[in-house]
Amino acid sequence: MSGPVRIDANVVVGPWPSDASASWSVADVSRHLDRFGLSHAVVRSAEAVTYDAASGNASLLAAVASEPQLLPAFVLGPLDAGEHGPLPAAVRAVWLLPARHGWSLTGPEAGSLQDVLRRAGLPVFVDLEETDWSGIDALCAALPSVDVVVCGIGYRTLRQALPVLDRHPRLHVDLSYLAALDGLELLAARYGASRLLFGTGAPVRDDAAPSFLLERSALSADDRATVAGGTAARLLGLAEAPAAVPAAPATPAAVPAAPATPAAVHATLTQPARRVGALPAGRGPATTAEPLHATTHLPDGAADLPSGAAQLPSGAAQLPSGAAQLPSGAAQLPSGAAQLPSGAAELPDIVDAHAHLGRWPSSWLPHPDADTLLAAYDRIGTRHAVISHLSAIWGGDAPAGNAAALAAAAAHPDRLSVWLVANPNRPQDAEVLAEQLRSPLVRGFKVHPDTHDCPIDDARYDWVWRLAQNASVPVLAHGFAGTTHSDPLLFGHVAARHPELPLIVGHSGATVDGFRRTIDVGLRHPSILAETCGSWMTGRWLRRLVAALGAGRVLHGTDACLIDPRYGVGRVLGAGLDPADLALVLGGNARRVLGLPSPFLLGGH
Repeated sequence: MSGPVRIDANVVVGPWPSDASASWSVADVSRHLDRFGLSHAVVRSAEAVTYDAASGNASLLAAVASEPQLLPAFVLGPLDAGEHGPLPAAVRAVWLLPARHGWSLTGPEAGSLQDVLRRAGLPVFVDLEETDWSGIDALCAALPSVDVVVCGIGYRTLRQALPVLDRHPRLHVDLSYLAALDGLELLAARYGASRLLFGTGAPVRDDAAPSFLLERSALSADDRATVAGGTAARLLGLAEAPAAVPAAPATPAAVPAAPATPAAVHATLTQPARRVGALPAGRGPATTAEPLHATTHLPDGAADLPSGAAQLPSGAAQLPSGAAQLPSGAAQLPSGAAQLPSGAAELPDIVDAHAHLGRWPSSWLPHPDADTLLAAYDRIGTRHAVISHLSAIWGGDAPAGNAAALAAAAAHPDRLSVWLVANPNRPQDAEVLAEQLRSPLVRGFKVHPDTHDCPIDDARYDWVWRLAQNASVPVLAHGFAGTTHSDPLLFGHVAARHPELPLIVGHSGATVDGFRRTIDVGLRHPSILAETCGSWMTGRWLRRLVAALGAGRVLHGTDACLIDPRYGVGRVLGAGLDPADLALVLGGNARRVLGLPSPFLLGGH
């Protein structure tokens, strides 16, 4: 094939059974490709994910038969029950969903499947939500000649991920939720860009955030192009010139690899295969059974977004130069937008209303300090952030952690200000916190009901509410649906008792149920505001928050330094909000609610 290959390696097509995710048709996926200037997508069936793999796989093949830009991936599982039919030659990849489908990567039921996967030589995709790094390690050890892609690794697992990636040179990571701060750059530096590939997880995950992550990365242009399509093309057999493939352990001499035609390597799944071979001839990383033709082109110009979506702002979530380009003619950005370094596209004023410094006890955070956080903000045009220190949340001495946050903000007063953490179990801190409130760098209080083991509507918080109201400052509270401490519905009890207190639901309740409950409690209590950071937020749900509560009650946050802020900014930019609403969400609301000065007084960044 000719021309650059730009691939979303992680897309779901078909009706989703709940409203938690959008349902994309084949036409929607094609519009997704047009929107982000992609040449191909690797698609799996929603029916195969949520109902029955065999019937969903068959329906997928029929649906994409006339769509050469859509590359089918089969969902497979244990084979001993005979529930899977043959693996057709048109299949380009395999997905495994052990948790959802009730089996284990390390159980005896995985053995027959591993045998077939070895002989098929197709790339194997697994979302980390379906297993853990021990399961990934075992899978790679069992399939040393097979390329494995782990998706959605999040921000909490680098401590477990690195040794597994070190051990297995054919293990790759996609960008659907590579969420640790500078995690993309860290993995590219440690393993090379050829171990990373572009995938969104759309429409279950946000489609715009991974694109913004890559476009605003510190990778070279060549490495960005590799991630945008080169790695996936190699794994899928679409590349004309193969990249270097990491060496795999030698195939045992007792089990020689027999030459095979592309069609022959797809073993039947009706019975477990008995022989194990190396990566079959004709199915190596740089070959394909049915090459896509150079005549396959994307439509010119801007395209409609998938159903229910909205147009992406120009330059907001663009794949890198030399990779995919956004359509022209997108929505105009507000006047007075901030100019990014290196001539990047102009963006509205951006304020991160939910950020941190410090360390996390259960996870390794690559960059816990202010300087690296500010460098990350510089890449995306964030002018200001409001931080709390994680030692104040997790440690027993909140005022000391607050002092560390104040010191960091004092070193960068035009870029950082502070949420004071208050622990409801320590009313003896009230005097020190009242003194800390006098600092002009303080914007309000941060409370974390789950970490401090105190429901947000508990009377132990009353002294914190009094301090906040006496100082006329808002409160940002961690919110997580379904917990006994921070479910968004509990925020309503506080708002009913303190209607003048601006109360921000952190993460908008974190889950899809949390988003719904934040809308519900927000409609009943006008003092409640929503904040956007979190692992399950998408542009679709952001639009719903804005439509229900009004753009003036939704604040942009990223949860940096835990989560890379490029995900949060890219998600908002890609949500397709009206330009005026976009400006409010990204920065205007935070400046109003938190009393931050106008960006035009700060002199830029």
